[in-house]
Amino acid sequence: MAELETAQAEADAKIAEAKAKDSGNQAEIDIARSNAKDKTDLVRIAEAKYKYRSDIVMAIEKSKADAIKTMEDRKAKVGVARQERKANESKDAATIITTATVENTKVVETKEAGKTARS
Repeated sequence: MAELETAQAEADAKIAEAKAKDSGNQAEIDIARSNAKDKTDLVRIAEAKYKYRSDIVMAIEKSKADAIKTMEDRKAKVGVARQERKANESKDAATIITTATVENTKVVETKEAGKTARS
């Protein structure tokens, strides 16, 4: 878009310069050249501002994307840690249940042995 505006400004400048040359007046030629230069300079300044703004927008978007990625990485780490903790809790619970079962069995066996021994 900006390239089109630059080309248009340069074409307008050449047209104005050609018209001034037809009149043969050097002052008009100089004014046409000056105006053309000013117009193309303004277009180039606008292009630079647009590029600068688009660079800023791209930097902001990149920053947002990085922040989102970091947040997702943290969520993933927390999720993995949570799953590991649950797995460990499940293992601990299974160990406790197994230990309790073994202890209960021993107690029952001891009591039965005691009853048998007393009988």
